[in-house]
Amino acid sequence: MLQQWSEKSRWLVKAAAAMAAAAMLLTSSGCSDSGATGGSTTTTGTSDTTAKATGSISVLLTPSSTLSSAAGSSITMTALVKSAGNAAVEGQAVTFTTTDTGVLIVNPTGPTGTSGTATATMSIGTSSTNRTIPVVATSASGLTTTINVQVVGSTVTVTGPDAIAIDTNADFLVTARDSAGNLLPGQIVTVTSAKGNTITNSGSATDSAGQLKFTVQAKVSDTLTVAAAGVSAIKSFDVKSDLLGFVGASGTDVEVSTDKAL
Repeated sequence: MLQQWSEKSRWLVKAAAAMAAAAMLLTSSGCSDSGATGGSTTTTGTSDTTAKATGSISVLLTPSSTLSSAAGSSITMTALVKSAGNAAVEGQAVTFTTTDTGVLIVNPTGPTGTSGTATATMSIGTSSTNRTIPVVATSASGLTTTINVQVVGSTVTVTGPDAIAIDTNADFLVTARDSAGNLLPGQIVTVTSAKGNTITNSGSATDSAGQLKFTVQAKVSDTLTVAAAGVSAIKSFDVKSDLLGFVGASGTDVEVSTDKAL
């Protein structure tokens, strides 16, 4: 009887050891599966990173880096797309965009050629104001670069008296022109007095002839800053207490010290 019990005990011990070994094998297999899943996730992450755009895009402006302000003036924008190895990339669509609504951009008609370049044009549309225009060039692969185009050439002039009798009003005339000398209507004109003389009609727009008249009530000698079309001009005058004047029958100011037909 004792011998039979010993043999049964040995059998139970062996069975328990076998079950424990099987359990360890299953646990090890489960860990291996978990590691495979983690490896798959890591590979996917690496793939996403690799997919990001590499290389460079640059833009050349011709015939110059500035754009004349006259309506219809244009420049050519040539984008060059290169790989990370600095080789020209063929077959890349490139678009040029800007937030400036006063210009017109004509984008390339096709992708980059064997030289890695694509060409667009930008021209003055509704605004001849001197300003800086940011332009963004973007390739189909996600490469981007921003260039700043300077619009130049518009001018503003101001004419008026160099000497004014104290406590009298004097008229000044502002004229705005584009880079080709064309008159610019609709330009907002701001006039600032360095000495605080009262100014009438500042903040108004030039008329169809590109001009605006404003009035200064002269108390003290002053320097005026006149701004329009993205450019400014300076006009100074002296106020003299011994410079007397009166209004003639024609409605014009006449200086006492000069002869003038009434």
